[in-house]
Amino acid sequence: MKNAGPTSANFAAIEPYNNFLILTKYSTLIGAIELSGRDPDGLTAADHAGLCAISQSIIGALPRSVTITEYFEHSDGSSVQVRRRDDPRSDALSQQRESYLNSKNLNRSRIVHYFEIDPSENLNDLDMLGLLRHGGMAMFSQRSRTILQNALSWEKNFLLDRSELARQAKLLQDGISEVLAKWGGLFKVKQLTTQEQWAHMKFIASLDPQSHEEGLTEAVPEEDMDAALSPGDVVPVTIGQIDLLKISGVTNVYAKLASVRRFSRKRGLMQPGLWAAQSKAPVRLPGNYLIMTRWKPRTEASTELFFGAKNRELDRARVDLFSVITGKQQSEEVKNANLKESIRKKISELGIAESVSDVWGIGSSLVCVFGRDPKAIQDTATALKAALGNAHINVTWESLQAPDAFASMQPGNGHKPFRTLHLTSSQFAAGSLIYQSSEGQVVVPDMRMRKQHISSNRRTARRSTTALSLTVGLWSSELGQFVKVRLLQKTRWQRIR
Repeated sequence: MKNAGPTSANFAAIEPYNNFLILTKYSTLIGAIELSGRDPDGLTAADHAGLCAISQSIIGALPRSVTITEYFEHSDGSSVQVRRRDDPRSDALSQQRESYLNSKNLNRSRIVHYFEIDPSENLNDLDMLGLLRHGGMAMFSQRSRTILQNALSWEKNFLLDRSELARQAKLLQDGISEVLAKWGGLFKVKQLTTQEQWAHMKFIASLDPQSHEEGLTEAVPEEDMDAALSPGDVVPVTIGQIDLLKISGVTNVYAKLASVRRFSRKRGLMQPGLWAAQSKAPVRLPGNYLIMTRWKPRTEASTELFFGAKNRELDRARVDLFSVITGKQQSEEVKNANLKESIRKKISELGIAESVSDVWGIGSSLVCVFGRDPKAIQDTATALKAALGNAHINVTWESLQAPDAFASMQPGNGHKPFRTLHLTSSQFAAGSLIYQSSEGQVVVPDMRMRKQHISSNRRTARRSTTALSLTVGLWSSELGQFVKVRLLQKTRWQRIR
């Protein structure tokens, strides 16, 4: 059995930087937003394409040093709570309606996007490669000399760290503010506070929906957040021939993880609204599951190195053994004519990829089914497998490497890529997690009406509200539809002489 090691190693968060941003052990800063998303029901292909274009525009406006991690979470067993009423009959009506709804296995979903900004080279301690590189360039570059001086001076390094963090925070906050403004024109969106981020991180760490509610009320650790996130050990287990990941706690939680290996594409294009466009798409299914997708844009230098390495790899595949032995060089026309079809296809695909004007990046995506009942987990995983296949999303269900996949999907762990994908900004936008079924109005304020006096001869009728008027829309897996409920407003008339 493979152990994931110290539980704190799975998590990146270290301490709050301010009320909205968190510092990680990689010297990155992370912030998050929550979106209400768009209900996919009734949307056309043109609607999905439009949302994809907007998503790509938002992604393109962010600095290349920002990594985007998106989460869609869906959980069963959500409950409705109706406030107790003073009037006994109204209170009985409210409690009966609450009991009826909570017996229907209501579901709830959330969309949260994290943004993680990398530090400049100055902030991190130089590794051996960086030390050698800047050491060799110090005679010719003032910047390299400054970096070496700062790295060797503790006082200068400390002051530089503080100023660099402030620069990072401003750049990240400006980017998040722009994202809020653009998405805000389409649906509800808000930036999460550090308290709300802490609560969400606790849920991702434990895969227990109850831990999210607990995280909203407990104090956020001022340091060593990574050590406080996990409730216990994370180890792979096999139960009834089902490979699972066990997260130890007061009550054990089990998870089954799948890594995306490939998104199906036609001529380099992915279907907009990939996770939600079809009637039985992954995000439309019931059950307890989490979808994570992440994208880190490449710098221009990294992109050139990537395609250069691929070109050299294909050049080696084109080496003609006859020419090597005889020393006679064949013309390019003859070489191309003798190429294997598979190599010719790869050369063509690489040429198309290099000509794309989009920003290339490194992506990863995971699907995680969780719960306390292994049989229910297997049933949900089976349904998701069919939905993923219909969406042309190819996945690998993890076994011994499940702990690595679990660590990779944690917020702030963009530096722990797992089964990476090479995606452009438009491809990532096509698979952006911005869809969820409409939930209705979850919290409704008490509708207490002003006292109204109606004169009729010598009598006045006073109307007072004794019950809450409430309308909610929640998905019922038992009924197979949204349940729209209205707790009727009971009115009592009292005659006053």
